[in-house]
Amino acid sequence: MDGGVLEGLGGAGVVAGVVAILVGLGICFWGYRLIRVVLAIFGFAVGAILGFALANLAGTSTEVALIAALAGGLIGAALSAAVYKFGIFLLGASAGAVLGGMLGANLGGNGQVIAAIVAAVLVGVLAVVAQRVVIILVTAFSGSWLVARAGTVLLVAQAVDWGDLLGSPSVAPAAGTAVNLYLVVWALLGVAGAVVQLRAKKK
Repeated sequence: MDGGVLEGLGGAGVVAGVVAILVGLGICFWGYRLIRVVLAIFGFAVGAILGFALANLAGTSTEVALIAALAGGLIGAALSAAVYKFGIFLLGASAGAVLGGMLGANLGGNGQVIAAIVAAVLVGVLAVVAQRVVIILVTAFSGSWLVARAGTVLLVAQAVDWGDLLGSPSVAPAAGTAVNLYLVVWALLGVAGAVVQLRAKKK
């Protein structure tokens, strides 16, 4: 990565991107072994997004919305870590929503939203029923998604923020080569993470 890219992103953006990549690698290759940590991370992310969205709907200031996002994140992290099956469902549902959103991207009207909701429920329930395999697949591909997302954002020198990193992967950060690289890295790294985790001995 050249100096111009780093300068364009700013120090905070680069640090956020690098941290996201490291967290993504940890989730991708050790997600099942570190499941409670992963659940806390996902719970925080979902809670923060909901808190921020609700604050925005209420018409609050940016500062209040950020405080609401932090509070929502902490609540989500605590619930996910403490209530194990709820956290597992939330983890699966998050991955299902992303997958459903991608598969339904070309559907008209509310088709994409409906596809995301249906997939979220199905994968969430499946995660609770068949925990080990589903958790491994979800963490492997979720972690690889975060790595690919953050890496591509850094590569195309766009501002790195949680909105970019947690946005729908069907909306790629840049067109052309960057999109293809993003999808290839996501798929290959996800497969590698799943294989490594599946071959590891059960705890």
